[in-house]
Amino acid sequence: MKLFLSLLLASISVPLLATAQTESPPQTRIAVISDLNGPYGTLDYDWHVVSTVARVIREQPDIVIVAGEMIAGQDRRLPDDRFAQMWEVFYDRVGKPFQDAGIPFGFTIGNHDGSPSDPFTRERVAAREYWGNPAHDPLLDIVDKGDYPFYFSYRANDVFIITWDASSANITESTLSWVEEQLQSEEAQQALYRIMLGHLPLYGAAVGRNRYGEMLRNPDELHEVMQRYNVDMYVSGHHHAYYPGHKGGVDLLQTGALGGGPRPLLQFGADPRKSWSMLEISDEVTLTTWDADTNELIDNKELPRYLHGLTGFTVRRDTEIPSVMSSGWISTAPVMNQINNGVEARISGDSISIVISMDPAISEHFTSSEITWKLHTFVAESEVSDTLFTGTIKPEISLSSYDKLDDFVHNKTFAVSDFDSDGLRGGIYYISLYDDGGQHIAMARLTPEPNMAPAAVALSSIEATVVSGDSVQVKWSRAIDPDGDGVFYTVRMRSGPDGKHVEPAKIVGQGTEATLILPSKGRSWYVEIIPNDQSLHGSPRGVWVRD
Repeated sequence: MKLFLSLLLASISVPLLATAQTESPPQTRIAVISDLNGPYGTLDYDWHVVSTVARVIREQPDIVIVAGEMIAGQDRRLPDDRFAQMWEVFYDRVGKPFQDAGIPFGFTIGNHDGSPSDPFTRERVAAREYWGNPAHDPLLDIVDKGDYPFYFSYRANDVFIITWDASSANITESTLSWVEEQLQSEEAQQALYRIMLGHLPLYGAAVGRNRYGEMLRNPDELHEVMQRYNVDMYVSGHHHAYYPGHKGGVDLLQTGALGGGPRPLLQFGADPRKSWSMLEISDEVTLTTWDADTNELIDNKELPRYLHGLTGFTVRRDTEIPSVMSSGWISTAPVMNQINNGVEARISGDSISIVISMDPAISEHFTSSEITWKLHTFVAESEVSDTLFTGTIKPEISLSSYDKLDDFVHNKTFAVSDFDSDGLRGGIYYISLYDDGGQHIAMARLTPEPNMAPAAVALSSIEATVVSGDSVQVKWSRAIDPDGDGVFYTVRMRSGPDGKHVEPAKIVGQGTEATLILPSKGRSWYVEIIPNDQSLHGSPRGVWVRD
């Protein structure tokens, strides 16, 4: 019979963020674009840039803001005169059309516009010369010129906007001091809405950019500054992937690219898209985003509930704390291969009740062993885990008849501060099981319901080729997760579709290929691919291979 272990955790409060207004303010419409540049040194722009500029002008927003990368510098091989040439082409294709239409142009310097690194000093000088030319007036209602064009503040109706110099991973002390002064100012505090604009994001969003140097250093400390002074939104570029994120009361809008190199989101199987957005601010704040290639609206609910990068996580801004979370087990251990029950969590009032469910095959495996279980967060890319609680089930307790909750949790009570409400919204908490040798047996993610398993990998898309005589290379097409969760893959080799699992399974991650060692020569083996979303397995699919 199945074993159920119940754990009472913490009371959870749900913060509701709202701005009280005595009168309905006028609506402010802000077009958001980013990363317009093409190859290094190019004097041209992709048609998506030209087309989107024309469309934004037709929309007549109150202001357009660009999250960096207006030209294609940061290359020491370029001749000295190329930077002024690129800025003049930018003015012709982007700056002047908005200027002629009377639309203010807010901007931030990106690493390809004017990196602060010593090798790119001439690019920094070129950026300052371009924006210092009165002919290139961006028509902004400037509040404080700061160190224009690298950091400065301005208004758009009742919206207060700060541009800071996030063209590299380091926000200087002088920049941060100026930002704090601006956020404490009367103009900022009386504004309906406060936006900060910088090129690099706080946290990772895209494949290929989730590494140190591609996000701002000390992101949690910078995020705390935004919280302290009631910043409503931080708009960033650089990762070339649209994601409407949120963390701790601050919306983190990661913009998509219009120029070269759009990237896929972390933990997400969908193809990358070029995009632009319209932010509309009054009593309510709405964000609408279009695919710049097809002109179709992007449905935010098709995007992952959360992104967990190298330095932290963000959740999608429209998510709420669920009433039920559940998960099947994800494991490489043979005893778990056919098991897809796991954990269920129910939120009722100010408490969470978590039920861990293990099939009899699992409980039999552990009957003579000590089970260590851990409640934790997990960053897949860095393998960093923040543990909230670790407990054990003693070997002398018979799992088949165990029913004492207190004995299992050791009378442990969790404080509200032990949990992050955004983490519950996104589903970043896990339960892991370990045997008495410390071997990780299984992991279950507390995924907000409803949650559906990924679609199966089609048999026609699987290619298995024997290489070097003792290994097999397997490739397959991506599965689709109907909930928008990222799809990960586990590959295993068996004696047949219903045969015993011979080799430990290999967790591939987001990739779509793997190499496995043949257990023995002279016979056929069945290679199986299992899609999952860190919570539920999709149906396995496989092919026969022979050495």
